[in-house]
Amino acid sequence: MKHRVALLGIMLSGALLVGIGAGISFWEYSSFHYLGEKVVGQEDVVTEAYRVSRDPEKEFSIEMYAGIWDGTQIEIDDTIPDDELVFELSYNEKLLSPRIHKESQDDGDEKEEFLVEAYYRGDTGMIWEEKDELLENLKNKTFYSYKASDWEGITVKMSSAAREKLRH
Repeated sequence: MKHRVALLGIMLSGALLVGIGAGISFWEYSSFHYLGEKVVGQEDVVTEAYRVSRDPEKEFSIEMYAGIWDGTQIEIDDTIPDDELVFELSYNEKLLSPRIHKESQDDGDEKEEFLVEAYYRGDTGMIWEEKDELLENLKNKTFYSYKASDWEGITVKMSSAAREKLRH
């Protein structure tokens, strides 16, 4: 019986210590101040132009891999031949290796499809380059949400005749 009372006392002491530790952790966490989102890697952004040829007689579409279509701009430039498209890609060269893939579809109505895609290398190393700032912020009870800069913008330039053949 004494053995069970001793074990019960040890268990209750442990539960009390866990409760105290949780309370102290919550108090410490609630004293932190959130500084917002911080984008890292913007110094590694480059802009490159990719010229691709197309059949001026066929309709075509432009697809963006992984939902990057939102920031894409279409520009009319009649100095560009009708059989060419110019993709200006602004991206973080440490994170992405972009390419433009062309496919011809023959499903009754002939159409070309251009897919902008990129090999993603991962952003963990880039974020850990900020470790000194992260540790300093933790000492000061502040923190950021870190986000790596990847796509900064995509512009597709084409002639007005080519624009008439563009289908979504």
